[in-house]
Amino acid sequence: VRAAAAKAAAKAQAAGAGATRTTGRFELCGGLAYELLQPGKGQPASVGKAVQLRYEGRLAQNARRFDKGVMKFRLGRGEVIQGWDEGVKGMLQGERRRLLVPSKMGYGQKGAPPFVPRNADLIFDVELLQC
Repeated sequence: VRAAAAKAAAKAQAAGAGATRTTGRFELCGGLAYELLQPGKGQPASVGKAVQLRYEGRLAQNARRFDKGVMKFRLGRGEVIQGWDEGVKGMLQGERRRLLVPSKMGYGQKGAPPFVPRNADLIFDVELLQC
């Protein structure tokens, strides 16, 4: 499993995700991090591509789920929160990640009432279904 995770991280770095391995997590820009839950196969998700994700969102503070479903969007176009645009880059089809999204890359000072309070750090379990 560790070898597969290391191999997936190397592919993500080569795809421009900019990840560096530190203590079992992959640190990205702006405090965003992810944990690799399951490696994938195929071409990496890249900016401009239409991607489809299965996701579950929880508040980092208490792990309360606030949303789940399937979403399709164009990566890197600002159609979703910044934590998704950056955290999905480099994923391979079938890959599962746990995105650890700081408030500033999520819903920030406004939150997403009534379920996401202001300045809330978020956790998203995501699976890339299509890219």
